[in-house]
Amino acid sequence: MKTIKKNYLKFLIPAKSAGSAMHFTKLLFAAILLFGIVTADSGCKSHKKIVAAPRDLAKEKADAEAKKKKEMEEQEAARKKAADEAAAAAKKEPYDRVEKQFQTIASAPSVTAANDAIADALKSYTSADLPLLIIIFREGATVDYDKPTTVGNYLAFIKDQKKSINKVDHLEMDANGKIKQIILIKK
Repeated sequence: MKTIKKNYLKFLIPAKSAGSAMHFTKLLFAAILLFGIVTADSGCKSHKKIVAAPRDLAKEKADAEAKKKKEMEEQEAARKKAADEAAAAAKKEPYDRVEKQFQTIASAPSVTAANDAIADALKSYTSADLPLLIIIFREGATVDYDKPTTVGNYLAFIKDQKKSINKVDHLEMDANGKIKQIILIKK
């Protein structure tokens, strides 16, 4: 061990003779070697980054395409949902309009106002003599109806009773948008 240490120290300690130029060369060589090792190590990392960059770009491109596809699918689903909701609202609108007419007639402050509301409501039907059915019982395919009446008579009944105790179960419209069949059900 002593000899290794002694040799090592000889390398670091300059000789007293003309070997000082040689010593400087050795130190310079050691410094260059050390610098080369340090830069070679960092050079490998940047080389890895350069090689990995195309893979990362491909992955990023695939991720971007997947994200874009997902966004398009979400937009399509949202558009379809909005269209379905609009169709449901359009289908429900006549039901709501008829029930609102019933409430307007029932809550009219005077007989004249009720008669005006009835006249306005009858414009929505093909005829004042249109048959109106009221479901009083339904279980599966079995349906029982109250005694049939007409739309005109039912609206007069609502006016007299000052309340609407039935809701619209089914409506059928003609080509002009007027109601040609109406079925009510007990609330």
